[in-house]
Amino acid sequence: MRRRIILTLLLCGCARASAPPRPATIESAAQAAFNSDYASARRIYAEVDRTTVNSKEREDAEIGLAKIEWRIDRNPDAARVRLEALATSRAYLEESRMERDRGRFSEAEALARRANALAQNKQEHRAADLALVEAIVGSHLAARRTGAPPPTSDLREAFGLLHGILAERRGRLRPSLLYLDAALMLGEGDAALDAWKSYFGEAASSALLAPAAATLEVLSPHWHGGQSAELARALAASRLFDEAVLVGASPDVVGWAGYVRRAQNVTNAYYLDVANRRDRAGAYRDDLANLTMRICESLKFSCSDKIVKGQPDTPLYARFGALINAGETSGTFNLHFGHAVADEKRQVSQYGRSGTLRFIVLDTMVSNGFESWSWDGGAQHGGWAEEGFIVQVRPAYAEGPLIDWERLVDEEERQKRDEEIARQTEKDWSRAAADPYCYLQGLQMRMRRDAGLRLLDELRARGLSDAALREAFVAELRRRLTESSIFAHEGRHAIDAQSRAKWWSWLVDNRSQSEFQAKLSEIAFAPDPKLAMTGGIIANNIGSDSNHGMANSRIMKGAVAWMESHQTEIAGLNPERPLLPQLDKLSDEQLRAVARSMDPMVR
Repeated sequence: MRRRIILTLLLCGCARASAPPRPATIESAAQAAFNSDYASARRIYAEVDRTTVNSKEREDAEIGLAKIEWRIDRNPDAARVRLEALATSRAYLEESRMERDRGRFSEAEALARRANALAQNKQEHRAADLALVEAIVGSHLAARRTGAPPPTSDLREAFGLLHGILAERRGRLRPSLLYLDAALMLGEGDAALDAWKSYFGEAASSALLAPAAATLEVLSPHWHGGQSAELARALAASRLFDEAVLVGASPDVVGWAGYVRRAQNVTNAYYLDVANRRDRAGAYRDDLANLTMRICESLKFSCSDKIVKGQPDTPLYARFGALINAGETSGTFNLHFGHAVADEKRQVSQYGRSGTLRFIVLDTMVSNGFESWSWDGGAQHGGWAEEGFIVQVRPAYAEGPLIDWERLVDEEERQKRDEEIARQTEKDWSRAAADPYCYLQGLQMRMRRDAGLRLLDELRARGLSDAALREAFVAELRRRLTESSIFAHEGRHAIDAQSRAKWWSWLVDNRSQSEFQAKLSEIAFAPDPKLAMTGGIIANNIGSDSNHGMANSRIMKGAVAWMESHQTEIAGLNPERPLLPQLDKLSDEQLRAVARSMDPMVR
């Protein structure tokens, strides 16, 4: 029996679910798409498109329909006609993304330039710049990979744009990796080192990455292009295998990079079948196993079927840090496959029970599960627990605090965010009047913003400002999120697995109960319980039939019940209005008390 329980890190969406008919709004259409209910999403988007008089809603509906057409229906012609007719910056950005996905880089580049010409604010200009460098760098990488002549696109232009992007938004993963790729292809050693540091940030100090960091510090400033076995080894040790190939990787790394691309292609093709309700899990399982056994044979490794069962004690983990976890998540057979950039011991204690856990951090994800693929950047799985160890998916955590920082300190982004929070907060009252336990977007957004503001105040009170303030904010917010969603949440799963085998066995067969209890620990042991609530708990999977959705519904009901029985203790509470929209009035200790009141381990 597989004993894996997935943590979902929700950035702005919901888990897959079977949902009742929804009203025709952009929000309900997006929720249906997020739930992989593409038939409902098409219907709702089309109805909004037909009935709305709001130009922004019409644009949202048209782009939503085009995204389904090219991603799910694989009908790029229909999507192209729709997006070209719309002719807005956002439409051209989506079309550019579609063309990149199809390997049509010159078309993607032209569309990105059109998007930039029509951009109406800083956010759209940033997105267009990133789309442009994605197209240019992507075209050069594709030519290198296939041995084709260099494309006519200007790699130096992309390099310069990326330098500017990272000067403003250091630490963002995709721009950092693109900057590294461009630097390696142009022979810019100093820039390559800077890009590597921006990509890994504080993770570069882990025991696994520190030797590579030291090597790159010595080699990169003196490297100006050409093949370098030492540089390639350091990049491969960083789990950046495609980048290692650019500078002369060994044959086994070249073979591994090719296997990773094939495994990703096979997996994404299977996910497309899942999205279209075509059941071929058995064939995909065989394809993945055959690909993996072939790479083992080519590397002369002795591998068994255990190689894809999520265990770190394999030859592929020892050589490449590869953790390959094929199994069922939320009723769907899928793949979680990444490469370890940290592997250490951690002590976790809860309610008098404790365990020493192995903590593995993955990067260079080949796949992060079907749901993450379906959610298309709106959310992703953040980790999982197995007996004896817990796993964190680093890309799920690396950028969230950076986004929070930008939303708080960038005047344009903060104003837009505050306006949206005010709009959604007003809607929360009618939502809660119709369903007292439902997902409240205004509450979630408000609690997330306020958690960031509190942290900013704390750090400014210490005298921090400018770059030091940004660095401290990002590091501390990331720490708080990791402590709650990984060590508290996944720690609860792992403690159960280590200390009470019968209890764990029952939980495996009652996943929503297991998720419920892990989420209660996530709140009770969080450095910032309000921040913890805004990740995967106050989320629009509430009310769905997924394990996470059912667990979150129970927490909302328990929170309302606690508030009803403690009304006089909650400062500023208006008992005449729905209670759940006022959840943010609870103190940190009151939120912890809410969690403890529902936890059978406490009782």
